[in-house]
Amino acid sequence: MAQPVVMRDFLSDRMAGGLGFLPRCLICEPPSTIGTRLHAKAKGDAAAVARFAGRLKQTLARPMPTGQDGQTLTPRVLDLVPEARAQLVRFADTIEVAQAPGGDLAQVTAYASKAAEQAARIAAVLALWRDLDTPAVSKRDMADGIALAEFYLS
Repeated sequence: MAQPVVMRDFLSDRMAGGLGFLPRCLICEPPSTIGTRLHAKAKGDAAAVARFAGRLKQTLARPMPTGQDGQTLTPRVLDLVPEARAQLVRFADTIEVAQAPGGDLAQVTAYASKAAEQAARIAAVLALWRDLDTPAVSKRDMADGIALAEFYLS
């Protein structure tokens, strides 16, 4: 998260884009809400914030998966249910075709090429947020991961 004035030059720099780092970032610039952030319109949901805080505390209290040395991370592999894998393949193929010369994503191939990977990572985070012991990414999580990857790609 950074202010647009800081990021615009960096994001448009050819060298920064050519390094392959930026396409691995999820970047968006939502419209400004300045002039509409009135206290009278503020809505708080203390119960939702408490649920989020509780889940976050539970997640952070979980020991990290490490090797015998106790220092080296050894994360487990999170599988995809067959339907989620099929969704991801369809998404990847759609994005690949859109990158062809003249395609909708031809001008952003560095970012588009990473979209399926991003979708899979986001889906895994969603799956693990719901259940740290889940054995696989569900069809629902993959659909949500793809939707978020499409948002960032747009």
